[in-house]
Amino acid sequence: MKIISILFFITNLIFAKALIVDESHSNIGFAAKHLGITNIFGNFNSYTTEIKMKNKIPTVIIAKIDPNSVFTKNESRDRTLRSDVFFDTKNFKSIDFKMTKFQEDTVYAILTIKGVSLPIKLSYKYNGEKIDKSGTNKIGFSLYGTINRLDFNIGEKYPTELVNDEIKITIDLQLISQK
Repeated sequence: MKIISILFFITNLIFAKALIVDESHSNIGFAAKHLGITNIFGNFNSYTTEIKMKNKIPTVIIAKIDPNSVFTKNESRDRTLRSDVFFDTKNFKSIDFKMTKFQEDTVYAILTIKGVSLPIKLSYKYNGEKIDKSGTNKIGFSLYGTINRLDFNIGEKYPTELVNDEIKITIDLQLISQK
């Protein structure tokens, strides 16, 4: 049985469709509760990805996110997030995400922030496939879940009353099939 599973996985990788992210229609974002009463939303404007799919299921998701590109609509807050207290962008140039497994609408991955690598799981939703006006095939999917910021040494000096420990992650990607 194990050999059949390995052969199935290898076959999926060989015939998986390579995709590129349509950045103008995609978002890698997060939300954190402020004072326990309001969600503050942010996103990262710069990232690189490698994504492959087979039959609506991701077989490869790898992302390198530039933490310097954090954007929350407040420059002072963004500077604080780039500081050594949060993302420490002087010493850590990327946030890394690598899918390790897909199972039952869940993506399992290793997330690395500030040199701390931990397994996470995110819910997966396939949003569909369309051909746009120019004849380009587009595919959409979403990933969402939560992480604990303290597990990654993010803002450990900030009390939970100010910034909740639970950070919601929402990734919405629109992909373009490579020819």
